[in-house]
Amino acid sequence: MLTYNKIIREDTPPGTEIVKVTAYDGDASLPFNRVFYRIERGAQDKFLVDADTGSVRLGPGAVLDYNVHPAHILEIAAVDGGGLTSETATLINITVIDTNNKVIVGNTTGSSTSR
Repeated sequence: MLTYNKIIREDTPPGTEIVKVTAYDGDASLPFNRVFYRIERGAQDKFLVDADTGSVRLGPGAVLDYNVHPAHILEIAAVDGGGLTSETATLINITVIDTNNKVIVGNTTGSSTSR
């Protein structure tokens, strides 16, 4: 099983490409030699795969939160033009890095607190 390991910041903007997966089908003729991609598990409405290119992106409006889900595991399948699915899936392990998203404000004592 092929595995990709990616690290992304929790403030990664929607639409950002995380990784591009590729597969090859040895059939010589269309449509059987075309490969399409789909997410089998783990998308959680946060990740999308372009069926034609294999580009895995953060979905529109998706918000990552390290404190809620510090990691995501996607399972991607490749399907050929005849409908045959790859024998082994590709796993994408995505680790989310926490970002300092708390605003620092000063107080009258000279120390700072975060909200």
